[in-house]
Amino acid sequence: PRRPSPSFRALPAGLTLSPRPSASGSTMAAMDVEANGDGESTILFDDVASTNFLDFAFGGRSYSAQLLESTNKTNGKVCAIQVEVRTVGSSGVRVVWCKHDFRFMGGSLGCAEGERIARAFEYVTAQRLPIIVECCTGGARMQEGTLSLMQMAKVSVAVEAQRRNGLPFISLLKDPTYGGVSASYAMQADIRVAVGESRIGFAGPGVILNTMFEMNQEKFDAACPAEFQSAEYLMEHGQLDVVVVPEKGEGIDPAAATVAAVTDVIAKLVDP
Repeated sequence: PRRPSPSFRALPAGLTLSPRPSASGSTMAAMDVEANGDGESTILFDDVASTNFLDFAFGGRSYSAQLLESTNKTNGKVCAIQVEVRTVGSSGVRVVWCKHDFRFMGGSLGCAEGERIARAFEYVTAQRLPIIVECCTGGARMQEGTLSLMQMAKVSVAVEAQRRNGLPFISLLKDPTYGGVSASYAMQADIRVAVGESRIGFAGPGVILNTMFEMNQEKFDAACPAEFQSAEYLMEHGQLDVVVVPEKGEGIDPAAATVAAVTDVIAKLVDP
């Protein structure tokens, strides 16, 4: 098994969680599983938390303070990723659902987030379940330096192991999906579903204009088609499989409903 790392284990002050070892004794297996009370959802890996292992600070503000602010903003969450086992679709298919919470530091990918997602892929590989990753993120987290970028590789290895076992992987891309997430697992799925009008890319248009074109708008416009980072543009150019247009006022997330329907079909291909 992979060795534990101090880059994601420490919890913010005032939070207490009781990790439990798995029956197999593996440090990478589910360490803390908590049912939400309705019997339909089980939270996984809730003990894995972001921490300021580099003592990073910028502009007179520490990364620790940013983490605490995000924890308060998200009602106690200690990571931008939530992993849970859900029942979806008309036939009640069990899936593992990973979700980026944009309220927690823009849903960015740090060591804790990468660890939770990697464990999720390991879990579905062992349990032979489909996995869905709901992406809404600015990309890798700068406060954790190059180690945040390494999460792209770590998760990609777990994705490949899951793929070799013939298990379904669906990504749901929401607005925005950028950076290291779009450059790795968001686009590695068997089926890629996006919410209409979502912005999806690596660097944003402003960064591209500033760095590649030195703020020359005319050159930028000549090289970059209008709406070139929209879900619709990516669909037209073969990078997405489904684009779902949100219906306002219905009370149902149409993209999530589409994912559930797709999962219903492909789960029948998975060995029980």
